[in-house]
Amino acid sequence: MNMTKHLLLAAAGAFAVPGLHAQDPTRAIEVASIRQASFPNDSYFAGWAAGSGDACNVGARRPVATGSRLNLSRITLCQLIVMGYGVQGFRIVGAPAWMMKLEPANYYNVQIKAEGEDPVTDEQARGLLRALITDRFHVTLHRDSSPLPVYVLAIGKNGTKIRETPEDGRPQRNGVSMASYVAFISRYLDRPVVDKTGLTGTNYAFAWDEKELREELQKDGTPAPSIFHAVEEQLGLTLKPSKEPLDVLVIDQAEKPTEN
Repeated sequence: MNMTKHLLLAAAGAFAVPGLHAQDPTRAIEVASIRQASFPNDSYFAGWAAGSGDACNVGARRPVATGSRLNLSRITLCQLIVMGYGVQGFRIVGAPAWMMKLEPANYYNVQIKAEGEDPVTDEQARGLLRALITDRFHVTLHRDSSPLPVYVLAIGKNGTKIRETPEDGRPQRNGVSMASYVAFISRYLDRPVVDKTGLTGTNYAFAWDEKELREELQKDGTPAPSIFHAVEEQLGLTLKPSKEPLDVLVIDQAEKPTEN
């Protein structure tokens, strides 16, 4: 299907979301192909789906282009939205039921050729995906704020065990940010973590042992049982379930892709 002169800004207008720059480069799609992905058998698909956890989780995947071409295999519409808009999967709400089902029919192989031969940048790749999502899946969405289930990370009653490490004019090899600690902890939970520790330093000593947690990592979307104890004992912090207003992308409309 030819989509010449389809500008990226048409994908979302002036829609501002986390992770996006204020303006997008006006790189256009020359040709795009969307085909249903295939899997060798039901068991293979079950393993593939279990690895992702849900229809929106992209793991470490990101839209990396080769020259002026972008190829993504076995990917869902929700995963395309996550990549295109640079948001976490839990921030996508209001999606139709079919879009969230883990079934082979909802996985696609996507190929995009951008106009021109210049290499596609990471930001342009995200823009190409937004254009594809709008043009071929007829997705419309808007930004909103919604209370979502989270874990609040706070300092424990006996005080935090996290200590800043001096930089002495250069970064320390064992120094990490609180954002890094949040990322470590989030691996073993079933909902996002909101940091309310008030620890705003940039170089904290690394003191986090994941050996036991890795052995307990759940495959069914539930948190590792020892994560709460580990956070308290190792870091002097607490994790409490709560609800917090977070910026979200609300799906107003989404359809099966139009033909190539």
